[in-house]
Amino acid sequence: MTEALDYISLERSEQHSLIAGTRKYLEFPQSEQVNELSHFDIEIYNEIIKLLKKGDEKKAVLMVTKIKNKIYEDNFLIGNIYFYGVKNDKKAEEYYKKAIEKGNSGAMNNLAMLLFERKLRKEEALELARKSTIAKKYLANLHTLLMVLLWNDEIEESIKIWKSELFKEEYINRWIKGISEIFNFFIAKKQYNFVYKVFTENKFEIKERYKPIYFALLHFMGGKYETERKKMGPELKETVDEIITAIKQMGKDYS
Repeated sequence: MTEALDYISLERSEQHSLIAGTRKYLEFPQSEQVNELSHFDIEIYNEIIKLLKKGDEKKAVLMVTKIKNKIYEDNFLIGNIYFYGVKNDKKAEEYYKKAIEKGNSGAMNNLAMLLFERKLRKEEALELARKSTIAKKYLANLHTLLMVLLWNDEIEESIKIWKSELFKEEYINRWIKGISEIFNFFIAKKQYNFVYKVFTENKFEIKERYKPIYFALLHFMGGKYETERKKMGPELKETVDEIITAIKQMGKDYS
């Protein structure tokens, strides 16, 4: 897919956004659903983005029907292009809602994530995330639900989902970004003892794999853990400081 993108005029940043958007919720459990887009289809995506940026929505919608190798339902696809490619949240929400009317669980998930990222209407985001996960227990749906639950201070249910659905070796080993986001948010919500227990039990060698987050956690846990924190090598300091800053900001943003 990325090789095909190199041959067309789509900006590099938009290429990345489009790839991310069209594959956002297709993670490990459903990876067999991912199909490579043809060069022809990529050219259509390119044209759709141009049309939407010009405001020619009617023609763009018609262009969607020409895509041969579709991963998504049309309204969901247009919503993704608006959200990730064109960066128009209002229009993305409009098309996600059209897809949701047809029962599209991916649109439920992505609209919940849109609301989460923009810090809007957290109760609605939670309702969407719950419905999406009931429909499809995809990894991305579960991740969104856990994050939105924490946003709504539903701590007990968040921990339950972590233990039953997400704390698996394949995710710990391969899904570094998502697992890191989860740890950071638990810490931002002051669930220090829970996260500390996960690290000290060290299942799947998690303490070694996520060492910077472990040392960031010790910072928040205070003086009692200062001796342990001093074991942090100087090569980790910058990364750990960045994580601490990000967690503090997350705590403010989602208080």
